[in-house]
Amino acid sequence: RDFAASPGVSGCFAKMISGCYCATRPHPNQTRGAPFAAPLVVACAYRWRTLDHAFATHAAHRVRNFAFVGLQEAFNASVCLFHRIFGLEPVAREFSVFNMGNARRAAGRSMPRNAKYKLADPGAPPPSRWDDAELGDFVDVIDHAVYAAALDRFEALLDAELERIRTPLRR
Repeated sequence: RDFAASPGVSGCFAKMISGCYCATRPHPNQTRGAPFAAPLVVACAYRWRTLDHAFATHAAHRVRNFAFVGLQEAFNASVCLFHRIFGLEPVAREFSVFNMGNARRAAGRSMPRNAKYKLADPGAPPPSRWDDAELGDFVDVIDHAVYAAALDRFEALLDAELERIRTPLRR
């Protein structure tokens, strides 16, 4: 909870979409260890930016205009959607488990570095999710607005592609 709520981390998506670093320093008037006044003011591309409703709205607006938005929790659908939008064919390895780091550590580094990636089993249960209970009462309202916009954009793009598939070609 403390990490997620820290001023440098909260609002990370919105900050990056707005051209800022994720972990950026708060304004000197918002001293370390003191309760942070809302809205937070952070260093952002050579100027101070206020993380308020207007900042979140601007970041959400930018997301709604992205040519493509994918979601981690809908990874396979995101890969397929990306390829549909940009007219490409998906490749099997794009549906693979790419992060072999934890598997290598768990295996005592006995796995060779060039181990073949294995395809995710479509029948397998989804990987365990982050336990949100650890966040307690913390809600990142800035990033919540950005995620809501990303979800809206993803669903709109998906609906448009599904409609395109359903519509017969006119000759």
